[in-house]
Formats: sequence, C-alpha cells, structure tokens
Amino acid sequence: GEYVAGEFLGMQENVGPNKSNLYHLRITDPATKQTQAVSVWGSTILDTKMSLLNPPKGCQLFIQYLGTVETGKGLNPAKSFRVMMK
Repeated sequence: GEYVAGEFLGMQENVGPNKSNLYHLRITDPATKQTQAVSVWGSTILDTKMSLLNPPKGCQLFIQYLGTVETGKGLNPAKSFRVMMK
C-alpha cells in the first residue's frame, strides 16, 4: 500500500470541519537529499495506533495505508494503517 516514512514533527488536534488529527512528518528524497513536509489526516484506526505508540518528536515514523476493513453493523468501512517507529 501507499506509505510515508520520515521524521515525526508532531501532530495537531481538532483540525478542519471534522475536528480530525493531523500528523506532520519531514521526508527526505534519497536521490536528491531534498526534504519536504507532509501531513497525514488521522482516522479512528490511525489515531488509536498513534496514541498507543506515542511517538516522540524527532523519531523516524513509518505509516502505511493498508486499505479498508469492514466494521459491521452497516457502518462504512474503516481505513486501516500499519504504523512503526524507529
């Protein structure tokens, strides 16, 4: 799946009309060594995993989108993620 890996810069809470979390990372292009900031919108599953992991600012973080998973009870599918810290 799609992924982002880089230095964790922190998060913002209650952003936008849905009051979502926004996770900020700095990624480096290995070929050019140029850096850029990227942000990833939170979701129930990602927010839970990030809360459990509790990554410190400055750590290396890997977030991979795994697709959707059924939630049951007629609800919309949830977005699933793999999160790892180094």
